[in-house]
Amino acid sequence: MTNKFISLSILIGMLVISVGLIKAGIVPFVFLGNLDSKNLVCTITFPDGTPVGETDKWTRRITEAFEKLDDKYSQQGTPLASTYCRVVSSQVALGPGSGSALSGASHKGSVEVELVSSKERPLSSAEILAIWREEVGKIPGVDSISFDTMFSGPSGVPIQLNSWPVVPIPIN
Repeated sequence: MTNKFISLSILIGMLVISVGLIKAGIVPFVFLGNLDSKNLVCTITFPDGTPVGETDKWTRRITEAFEKLDDKYSQQGTPLASTYCRVVSSQVALGPGSGSALSGASHKGSVEVELVSSKERPLSSAEILAIWREEVGKIPGVDSISFDTMFSGPSGVPIQLNSWPVVPIPIN
């Protein structure tokens, strides 16, 4: 009977010490850490009826703003991006089940950027987005502009279903 009370008191003591270390800030507690994305997207929407040439002009400016940022870090030997993609008259749809793009709208456009691995670049995706947003500046006549990260879940083994061979048992 005494071993149970000793074990229980040690357990409660360790719990109190653990909570105390977290509350004192000695051991930090993070429920979910910041996840760094490898893909960035800037989506822009002008009022309906905006000519495709106007949307094209501004998506080029957004792309040039990122290229300027990337060139700055590339000259220091740490490029930020591996590829860019500029889409005009369509817009990348974010979210599960939304498909890859919404098309047929001359007033919509987007610029997608695939970053190099977070281990190979000096800035986080959030820092890159903030600088990119600042480089783009104000765009006159725009309905909406957003700078976002595109997350995809970890790649893993696809779901695999196995079935055992069914052997009929003769009933006599």
